[in-house]
Amino acid sequence: MDGSFLISIMLSLSTGDIAQFIPFNDHQTLVFMEAENFTTSGTWEAREWAHTPNYYASTVANVFHSRRAYLHGPSNISHNDGAVTSFEVPKEGEYSVLIRYEAPYRFEIPFSVTITQGNKTIFTSVYGRRSSLKVWGFANDRNKGTLCHPGLVSECVWPWGATENMVWEGVNRTVKLSGGRATITLSPLRDSDYCCWGDRNIDVVMLHPNASDVTFRLNDTADGRFLPLDGLFSQYGEVFLKIDNLNASYNLSVEIPKTYDHAPWRGTHDYLNETTQFVTLPPLAKTGWIEVGGLM
Repeated sequence: MDGSFLISIMLSLSTGDIAQFIPFNDHQTLVFMEAENFTTSGTWEAREWAHTPNYYASTVANVFHSRRAYLHGPSNISHNDGAVTSFEVPKEGEYSVLIRYEAPYRFEIPFSVTITQGNKTIFTSVYGRRSSLKVWGFANDRNKGTLCHPGLVSECVWPWGATENMVWEGVNRTVKLSGGRATITLSPLRDSDYCCWGDRNIDVVMLHPNASDVTFRLNDTADGRFLPLDGLFSQYGEVFLKIDNLNASYNLSVEIPKTYDHAPWRGTHDYLNETTQFVTLPPLAKTGWIEVGGLM
C-alpha cells in the first residue's frame, strides 16, 4: 500500500430550502435561487439547457445557464400562471433583487417579481421589458465602439449578431428584508398589443446584500470580457472532499487548487477570495469533509 491514498467526493443533498446561501463576508450572505426549482402552475416548466429549445447555447461565451437548467414560460403563457418559492432570509438587510435571464433581441418578455414577508407585499417590479436597463457582457469591446454603449443598456446587438444575450436585471432595485421566511413569485405579463412576444427563459434569482459590490463589478475592467455578476456563481456548500492517507510510513501532501473554466470568455472574478488549499496528513491519518465547492 506504499504511496496509496483515497480521495472521496460528496455532493450535498437538498435540505428542503431551494436557496443557496453563500457567505459574502463576515456579516453578509448572498442568496441564490435556481428558477427551475420554483413550484410552478400552468405552462411554466423546468428545462435542461442546450437540450431543449432555449435561445442561446454557446459554450465559449456568456450564454451558459447555471446548473445547466432554467425556468421556461412560453410566449403565450397566461398571466394567471405563476412560479413561486419560499426561502429563508439569513439576516435583516437591504438586498438587490437581481434576475439572470435570456433577452431575445427585439422581443418583449415581461414578468413581474413579487416578494412577500409577514403577509405583506414588500417588493414588486417588472423585469424583461425591451426598455428595461440591463447588465450586458463584453463591456471592454463596447468601449471600442460596438453597437451598444458601455454601462447599463436596454438592448444590445453585437457585430456578429444578437447571440450573446444573457443579461442581469435589477441593478438599483432593492428590498428591505427581515431575517426569517419570505416568498418570491414570478408572474408573466402581457399588458399591451405589442407584436413580438418571446419565450421567458429565466436562470437565477439572486439577492445581493451589498450594493457597492454590484456597482464595483459593473465598473471593473477585469470583468470586461464576460458578463458582470457571473463571477458570483459558486458551488459553495455543495461539494466536499475527504482524504485518507493509506500509507503507513510517509506523510501525504495534497494540493486542492481553484478551478477555472476552459474558455477565456468565461472567467470568474472570485468574490470569496478563495485560495488554493494545502492538506498534509501523517501516515494512516484521514481528514473530515473539506468544503471545496467554494473553489469552483
